[in-house]
Amino acid sequence: CPHCGQDYLKSDGCNKIRCKCGNLSCYLCGQKIQNYSHFCNKRGCACGKCQLWTSTEAMENIDRAKRQEAGRKVLLEQGITDEEEIAAIL
Repeated sequence: CPHCGQDYLKSDGCNKIRCKCGNLSCYLCGQKIQNYSHFCNKRGCACGKCQLWTSTEAMENIDRAKRQEAGRKVLLEQGITDEEEIAAIL
């Protein structure tokens, strides 16, 4: 959560996430949001807003990227800075 730092994983539903702390954020970009105005629900729209709904496959790709970035951060904190080594570990 960008408000309190709590980790969360989306399993279903739209990309508007309400954290245990009560605040809203976008699952796709991680930004703090106030309401649905952050999202676009038109398929193929190029307005630049995040999509309110994503397919299961897209959600899995997003989750995988977030896990890899979290793992990369841990490795960097442990002093592993070689990108090839990080890629091999992840």
